Amino acid sequence: MLAHRPAIPGQIFLGKRSDIHGADLVAVDQSEGNAARGVFYDKVVQKNPSQLNAYWSRLIFTGKGAPPKQVGSDAEVAEAVMEDEEAIGYIDSAAVIDGVKVIYTVK
Repeated sequence: MLAHRPAIPGQIFLGKRSDIHGADLVAVDQSEGNAARGVFYDKVVQKNPSQLNAYWSRLIFTGKGAPPKQVGSDAEVAEAVMEDEEAIGYIDSAAVIDGVKVIYTVK
């Protein structure tokens, strides 16, 4: 899992914050049903799929936000993070490759 401290990545992936220590970040999310997504949102964001869908539905309806861009796999998140220095994502620890900096691991 890529993250900094649980509260900060949670805020980034909920659109409540867009930086860490002044560095602008763009969240790269995984698609619904992905195992890494389930762990990340449960342990870091502390929202289940129903809560997350309700949260984004409310923000979209009021025009106050939009969910992060979604990709389909750990490999696609790793690629997006390597290609864009402002990207932050999460992947299964087994999918970490050279060129991806791990800043937090969920246990």
